[in-house]
Amino acid sequence: MFRAQLGEAALAFSRLPRPRLLDAYLALMLAYGIGNLVNDDWLEQVVKRGWTSHEMPSVLTPAVNWGWAGVLVGAIAVWALWFRQPRRTTPAPASPAISPSA
Repeated sequence: MFRAQLGEAALAFSRLPRPRLLDAYLALMLAYGIGNLVNDDWLEQVVKRGWTSHEMPSVLTPAVNWGWAGVLVGAIAVWALWFRQPRRTTPAPASPAISPSA
């Protein structure tokens, strides 16, 4: 349940005005919550039912394994795609509503 709340909180905060540095933290928080959710679901629904004996590496604590590699790659993808800020451009000059005719 805590894992789902991490993801929900990250998504909720993503809609608020925030500093750019907070975007990276929220992306990591979302990827970490999803990683823990997937890990727990795999263990409970697949391994414990005897469909396979292959367990995913734990992502509860940081470690050098492919589970954490997935969390970090997911965080980078979420940061680049979900939390991107709109580019600020100068607006085009306004054109007159009625063009003068000669």
